[in-house]
Amino acid sequence: MNSIVEFFTAEAGVFAAVVAVIGLLGAIVALLRPYFESRRKSSEDVGRLEIAALHISDLAEWSTAREMRFTLSNAGNRQAILVSLRLCVESSSPSRTIHRTRTAAPVAVYQHRVELSPEGSSFDIRGRSFSDQIKPLNFEKGETMAFVVKLVSPASYVYHMRVEAAWYDVGEPQAIRQSYTEYVDIDFPQSAPR
Repeated sequence: MNSIVEFFTAEAGVFAAVVAVIGLLGAIVALLRPYFESRRKSSEDVGRLEIAALHISDLAEWSTAREMRFTLSNAGNRQAILVSLRLCVESSSPSRTIHRTRTAAPVAVYQHRVELSPEGSSFDIRGRSFSDQIKPLNFEKGETMAFVVKLVSPASYVYHMRVEAAWYDVGEPQAIRQSYTEYVDIDFPQSAPR
């Protein structure tokens, strides 16, 4: 036992101990490196839906509806599946603006329509009154889809809202993720004839 203690207290023993510790640390790093590299790669190899190009139209003279346009893009490296697309109202208040309207026939055809109400806080953009089942949308890597939503409010209110998308990566269907826009204020003023 004394010879071991003498060895480790001598210069050669201290040097040998340092070399042994460095070797042990190198072995641990070599064992853990594949784990951390696979985690890094798996976080890069997922679908990633992003909402962009949000635009709210002005009110036309003949209409009390607004049009909202935006795109959803898969910026990830795998397929992403959209399971819900909602308009979420954080708050609403009565509008203090008067909108002068003229009578005219509608011209545009809209892909989606959402009727807002001050009592609601979440409105399904893709919802349909004739069906409970809405099929998810599949976004391949790099794919973009444009959405046009006609917004209508029977009540004259200002809505503070944003668009929220719930989706999952095709490789991890149990992990529902969220993408959303910034909040915007959308005013539906009182209509008054010109």
